[in-house]
Parts: sequence; C-alpha cells; structure tokens
Amino acid sequence: MLEHMMFKGTDAHPPGEFSRIIAENGGRENAFTSKDYTAYFQRLEKSRLAVSFELEADRMRNLHLQDKEFQKEINVVME
Repeated sequence: MLEHMMFKGTDAHPPGEFSRIIAENGGRENAFTSKDYTAYFQRLEKSRLAVSFELEADRMRNLHLQDKEFQKEINVVME
C-alpha cells in the first residue's frame, strides 16, 4: 500500500509532479515491493542528483496520507 501512496503528493509537489520533474530532468523513476522491503528509485544524470534528493526528502517528510486515497489504493492493490 505504501508504495502506491508515495505517489500521492505533498503540498510542495502535488500528485503527478514528482514524475513530471524527474522526466523533465531526463530521468525515469519507479518503485517495487518485495516480501521484505519496498524500493523507490530514479535514474538521472549525476548532475541532477540534487533534484532526486529534494523530491525524496519532501515526500518522506510531507507525504499526504489521506484515508480517501488509501481506500482507492486498496482496490488497486487487490486487483
């Protein structure tokens, strides 16, 4: 569930903006969950590393975890 919720946005970066910023900087991003952990990653030119750090720091501190969105994601994960 948390893997999906991590893309729901923050005040500084609303939903979809994280992915847009990564793409605008020539990168790609994704996430996956295994039995023991969830991984989030971006592939960017090394000169754009600060972009990734800023985005990750923001969502780790300021993620919007709203019950309404959580309920939607339950259905997605269960499919």
